[in-house]
Amino acid sequence: MLKKNKSQIRQAVKALEAQVDKTVKNELPLKIQHNLLNSKEWKEAELVGLYMPLADEAQTNLLFKSALAMKKVILLPRCIEIYLEDKVLGKTLRSIEFVPCHSLDELSTQKFGILEPLPTLKALTPGEGIFTPKTKKTLFIIPGRAFDLNGGRLGRGAGYYDTYLSNPLLKEVFLVGYGFSFSVYPALPLEPHDIKMNALCTDKEFICFKS
Repeated sequence: MLKKNKSQIRQAVKALEAQVDKTVKNELPLKIQHNLLNSKEWKEAELVGLYMPLADEAQTNLLFKSALAMKKVILLPRCIEIYLEDKVLGKTLRSIEFVPCHSLDELSTQKFGILEPLPTLKALTPGEGIFTPKTKKTLFIIPGRAFDLNGGRLGRGAGYYDTYLSNPLLKEVFLVGYGFSFSVYPALPLEPHDIKMNALCTDKEFICFKS
């Protein structure tokens, strides 16, 4: 049997998602969030990187409320483009930056219809101020179209998260792949630039991978 490439896996997951009963699909995000909230990694984290979901991504509303109640520092992503100078031609990289947020009122709809921190809010640079993963336990939940049982993650193909997470200053951040169990594969076709997760949280389980 021929192995599926990344594009085929994204299409397969989309097809599986369309087959999930609406009532069941509404229950799955609650199960995913409860599995994360009950984990030791969530409870011990001082800084948490969340995200505001698109329609086909797992919800995070309970995580946001819990983080506020537990007085964790909440960081939310904002899409950016980085222009790199090159001797022959310039290259634009898609990436993200994380911004401290205390309320949903600090968000507005931006590119792709995603709720993001207001443009006026200052992003934190890794290693700056409170954003010091070496001294403060930091956990990021990372959305994806598919995951595997070895820490592999498949995003939408634009590279926003992989570009950002390649920063060496972020190697101490605990990365949790966050999605539906029907999107989990035994193994994904990964490339060198694909960042691996430290754990996976789905509607069925929370599992940590060996480092």
